[in-house]
Amino acid sequence: MATQQVAWPDIPISITSSLSENPDEPANFNFHFSETLKLDPKGQYVWITNTITCWYSWTNVSEAQNNNLIRYRTSDAGEWKDVVLPDAQLNVEDIDKYVKEAMLANGDVGTETFNLTQRQVLINKLLNNENLSPEENAQMIRSLQRSINAEGDTIYYISITPNYATGYVEVTLDNDYELDFSQSDISLLLGFDSGTTLSGNGKHVADEPANIQNGIETILVQLSIVQDSWFNGKNGSFIYQFAPVKGEVPNSQIVREPRFPTYINLRMTADGQISDIRVRFTDQDFRQMDFRGRNNDTTIFGHIRRIA
Repeated sequence: MATQQVAWPDIPISITSSLSENPDEPANFNFHFSETLKLDPKGQYVWITNTITCWYSWTNVSEAQNNNLIRYRTSDAGEWKDVVLPDAQLNVEDIDKYVKEAMLANGDVGTETFNLTQRQVLINKLLNNENLSPEENAQMIRSLQRSINAEGDTIYYISITPNYATGYVEVTLDNDYELDFSQSDISLLLGFDSGTTLSGNGKHVADEPANIQNGIETILVQLSIVQDSWFNGKNGSFIYQFAPVKGEVPNSQIVREPRFPTYINLRMTADGQISDIRVRFTDQDFRQMDFRGRNNDTTIFGHIRRIA
């Protein structure tokens, strides 16, 4: 006579940071059950993740990370002027925008006054190649590029741009302006050596490819009630890993539903009781994520299943 297999019902578990003991820390919180969960200490259980929800609210630039300050000075080599970047998820274009806004507010910009005759003179010189040195030729090209703008356009003497083909950031200086990255760690995001100060008209290419995400490539989710899961050779309490994908932008909600269920062994106590679960979100280097407060809550929904 065949032995009838026992079918145990799954136990649904919903964990939300806003209902935890420390709701202001949605990336590292302790969730306390109103009633202790009682499992059979002789049984074997697994955790199955159904849905993970969080907010794309972490920053790559902030005062706390000491990478929110850039300085520049004008051609008169006067005092350095600070550009304080906001705590936010910024790309290279955003950083360039904030630098330009500061320059405009400080009156450190030029106004284009080229006319058609001047432009034609520049074009003729370039076409005829009147024994120009490489430096003179480059300066002529920059002047011509500026002159293409409509007469009266604002001219910025500092530009920070990404080169998507190479992955490097390029800084273009003109009119003897200088740019200083030495007052914070912003240079590390942009790929320049720590403490870099740029001077000299022309293009300055970063020393390394940009690290604009500040090293955050993968987000790991960990639950204290599981064990024997692995990430990059490390045994831990990992239940899921993910990264933002196309269409997910800063300040948007991220929802993940694993396509295939993963069964992760539950960490059993001697009496089989569970009263608390510790939840952690880290990056791939196990650095604590910062989702920036209780308004950016995280939620994990899953099941505990008995398999033996």
